[in-house]
Amino acid sequence: MGFRGVWMLGLKNKEKYKKELLILGVHLSSAGYPNVKFRIEDLKRSYSRCREVNFPMWREVDIGGHERYRFLNLITRALCANTLVITALIFLRRNKVVYIPYPSTFICLAISLAPFLLKPKHLVIDAFISLYDTVVIDRNLINTDHIFARLLKAIEKKALGIADVVITDTDINSDYYASLFDIERSKFKSIPLATDEKHLPLVSRSKISEDVDVLFIGTLVPLHGIKTILESIALNKKNKNIKFTIVGDGQDRNSIKEYIKKHPGSIKWVEEWQNEEKIIEHISKADICLGIFGTGDKVQRVCPFKLYLYMSCGKAVITGDTRCMRDMFKGADVNALMFVPTDNPILLAEAIQDLSKDYKKRESLAWSAREFYKKKMANENSTEELLSQLKLNIE
Repeated sequence: MGFRGVWMLGLKNKEKYKKELLILGVHLSSAGYPNVKFRIEDLKRSYSRCREVNFPMWREVDIGGHERYRFLNLITRALCANTLVITALIFLRRNKVVYIPYPSTFICLAISLAPFLLKPKHLVIDAFISLYDTVVIDRNLINTDHIFARLLKAIEKKALGIADVVITDTDINSDYYASLFDIERSKFKSIPLATDEKHLPLVSRSKISEDVDVLFIGTLVPLHGIKTILESIALNKKNKNIKFTIVGDGQDRNSIKEYIKKHPGSIKWVEEWQNEEKIIEHISKADICLGIFGTGDKVQRVCPFKLYLYMSCGKAVITGDTRCMRDMFKGADVNALMFVPTDNPILLAEAIQDLSKDYKKRESLAWSAREFYKKKMANENSTEELLSQLKLNIE
């Protein structure tokens, strides 16, 4: 939607928009950002009076050219996108209910500084990833005492504070963000992430065979614990019936490259970008899927998107034993996942070996994972919860 579209929206009957849900953002609605893409699709299917005003502030493909010019290009796009969104909000006048998907920080900051009449009466934002936490605490790119770190924290605190409801993906993350930014805990609500459920019929059952395929999918960030996974693969290298596949690329890619040099032919590494259909195909062929095994506080707080995919496809999953996992599965009738201590390649290797020998246990875990997903994490459930938080019946 361009300037003309924004202007035309402003000419519509003002009363009509008071009854609509406005989805406002600078998000990229593509498979590269599945939670945003499928959450918005589900909202539109579930509530007929949805209007989306979106000016993506980046593109899925990398922008070519010199690194400095690429960075300037990204900054320019971000400034323009956020300016267009705020302009749209001005033309649309005061909406009763506004939902801002991730990334919401800079739009919310602008709203917090805007005149009262431009502020939505009920604002719900998605903050399942914190910029400050990611840049400063998790990845240690800048020191907490650095002026930029303090500024970023102040901006995010201001942005989150303007919202009536802040959506995160887990209760532990809600607790953490409320404490980190000193914001009232009652503002936060945890809702499971949205996933691509339309390709699930491609999923196949675990095969009865001596050969067992073990799969890891991820962007290779530190919390994934790829070094732990690689060490466990090395410990299982004598078990020729266990085949390992890694799908993804990212920060810790050099660890895989070095491992392959030392152990050629021991793993299959798919570096190229895979769309959602290809990802589901990889999962459908796997007998065992691996979660995250890294260290640090963030590992304890998150349920990675890959676990949603594994469980929705009904696969046997091994992942790190974390506070988040224990909290999510407390009270569950059966064990939906197999847990091992994080950062422990020996116990991970033993778990892979034991599960590779036990077809019935793999089938039991796969069935339990699928049932848990349908009961607790399916898109239908999360969309219903989000609609209740949006309070679309307010006057």
